Amino acid sequence: MSDVTAPDRVRLQQLATEMNAWRVEVEAAGASGLPSQAAVDAHKQKLNAYYQELQTVPQVLDETSADADVLAARKAYQDLRASLSEAYQQAQAQPAAPADPQATLASIDAALQAHGLPQQPYEPYDKAMMESWMTSAAETRRIAEQSLSQLNRIAAQGGLTGTNSGQSYDLKDVRRMQNYAGTLVRRVDEQYEAVWKAMSDALVGLERDVPTYRPPYAQELLQTARAKAETAKFLADALGRDAGRARNVLQLIATQEANLAAATGSALEGMHLPEPASKDKARLKIAKDIIERPKYGFGAHGPIVLITKDISEHERKDKQFDVEDTDVSLNGDVTLTGTETTWTYKWQEFKFVTPVQDEDTGSWYVWTITARKFSSGGNRTPIGKWVSGKAVKGPQILEKNF
Repeated sequence: MSDVTAPDRVRLQQLATEMNAWRVEVEAAGASGLPSQAAVDAHKQKLNAYYQELQTVPQVLDETSADADVLAARKAYQDLRASLSEAYQQAQAQPAAPADPQATLASIDAALQAHGLPQQPYEPYDKAMMESWMTSAAETRRIAEQSLSQLNRIAAQGGLTGTNSGQSYDLKDVRRMQNYAGTLVRRVDEQYEAVWKAMSDALVGLERDVPTYRPPYAQELLQTARAKAETAKFLADALGRDAGRARNVLQLIATQEANLAAATGSALEGMHLPEPASKDKARLKIAKDIIERPKYGFGAHGPIVLITKDISEHERKDKQFDVEDTDVSLNGDVTLTGTETTWTYKWQEFKFVTPVQDEDTGSWYVWTITARKFSSGGNRTPIGKWVSGKAVKGPQILEKNF
C-alpha cells in the first residue's frame, strides 16, 4: 500500500480532531443527549458520514497499515462509536413515561412488522454485503429486544383482557408479539453463528491455500482472498469475536504478494518474445488486422511475431442430427427419426504471438493467437476471410523486452 497522500493526511487529522471533540460532548451529555428516537437517528447518520469519509482513504482499509495518522483516525472513530453506544444504552435504561398501552402496542406491532429477519449473506462474501447485513440484523435485533421489554412491562401492568372486548389489542396480541419478537432475536443470533462459522472455515481454507498460489492467476486469487479476509475481520470486530486469525491471514496474503512480486520481477527480466519462424509480410498484415479488429477487444498490442513457418491446411467433418419425430413402443423402446447433416470444415491457419496490454493494470502479456480462414463449414461459419481462432493469454512481459 502506497504512502498516505498529503491531502488525505490533512483530512485524516481533521476527522480525528472532529470525532474526538464530538466524543467529549457525547460523554458529557450522556443519556440526556439522546432525548428521542429522532436524536438517535441524527447521531447515527452523523457517525455513518464519518465512517463513509474514512473509507475514501485507501490506507484506512489496509488492516496492516502502521501509519500514525491512519491509526489515530481509526481509534477516534472506534472510541466515538463506543461512547455513542454507551449513551444510547443509558437512554434505553431510563424509565419510560406512562403511555397509553393501546398506542404503545400499535407502535410495537408496526415496528416489528417493518423489521423482519434480513436475508443471510451468501457466497461469495464481500465487505459491502456483510456491512449491509450486519446493519439490518443489528437493527432488527435491537427493535425486537426493545419490543420484548415494552411488551413484558405492559403485560405485568395489567389492564388488558384475555380476549378482545372492544380493545384494539388484548393479551393474546401481546403474547403473539412476544413470541414473534423472541423468535426474531433467536433467529438473528442463529444467523450470526452460521455466518461466523462460514467465515471461520473460509479463513482456515485461506491459511492452507494462499501459500500455494502461483502465476498466472496468483494475483486474482490473492485479491479474492484479501476481500474475504477483510470481510472476516470486519465481522469479527462487529460481533466482538477474536479477529486474530483474520489479521494473520491478511499478513499471510501480504507476505505471499511480496514473495510473488520478487519472483515475478526476476522472471520478467528474462522474458522475451520468441524468434520469428517467418517474416512473411502478407501474414503479418493479416495478423495485424485480426489483433486490431474491435470485435475481438484485444486493445493495445506490441510487435507481432509469426511462430509457424507456413500456412497449414486442415479438414474436419461434423455430424448434426435434427429430430423430427419420436416413437415409443409398448416395450419402452424409443425410436428417433429425423435428418442427419454432415458438415465438412476446411480451413487454412497459422499462429502468431503479440504482447497485449491489460486495460486495468497496464501490464503486458504475451498472447498466442491462431488465425484461420474457412473455405467450407457450417451454416454459421465465416467463409473466405481470416478470423481469430483460439486465443490464449500467456506470461507477463516487460515492455523493454519486446
